[in-house]
Amino acid sequence: MEGQDRTNDKSDNPNSRAARIARIGTTTTGIAGVILAINAALSNDFAVAGVLVTASALAFGLLAWKR
Repeated sequence: MEGQDRTNDKSDNPNSRAARIARIGTTTTGIAGVILAINAALSNDFAVAGVLVTASALAFGLLAWKR
């Protein structure tokens, strides 16, 4: 049993690492978009706030779709 192949080890899989980095990046984009949208709305720049909320919705939508 000790000599089993390491194909089942997900920590060494490059696709697993890439997916983890993509999830972290998408989460960061979504959170930053919400924070910047609030800041833009407080500055009475509602068009920019709308674009940022749309970007955040797309980022969080991709997270929900990929899980």
